Amino acid sequence: MQGKNSHASADGGRSVENTNATVLVDGPASNVARCEMRLNELHLTKFRIRFPYTGSTRVVRKAWETAKINDLWKETMWAKKVEAKKKRMELSDFDRFKLRRAKRIRNKLRTDVFYRLKKRAIKAKGQKKQAEKSK
Repeated sequence: MQGKNSHASADGGRSVENTNATVLVDGPASNVARCEMRLNELHLTKFRIRFPYTGSTRVVRKAWETAKINDLWKETMWAKKVEAKKKRMELSDFDRFKLRRAKRIRNKLRTDVFYRLKKRAIKAKGQKKQAEKSK
């Protein structure tokens, strides 16, 4: 990471800290060439790999494969959402129609069950009140 840059400000000569934190990015498994990127351009994950500071791409690749990061990534909710979004983008017009129709049927069934349960609960509550009154 690179350090902080100090700049003098116009208000009383105080120094203002401006952090331009950058990191070295290397993605041998995903074909990302080694380059420097700012932290605010990245989305960090919970996965962490340790390797020497001066490690080459080969060393990074070996550490990546040893830690099985690709397998760990596929198990995350984030990866599953990305995959689902990709599938939705690949749907044809007819597939979208079938999906819409299936959702309509599912929602109809769900609503029917909900109202049946609600009616049963109201009926049970009414019977309970009658039993209390008769006592």
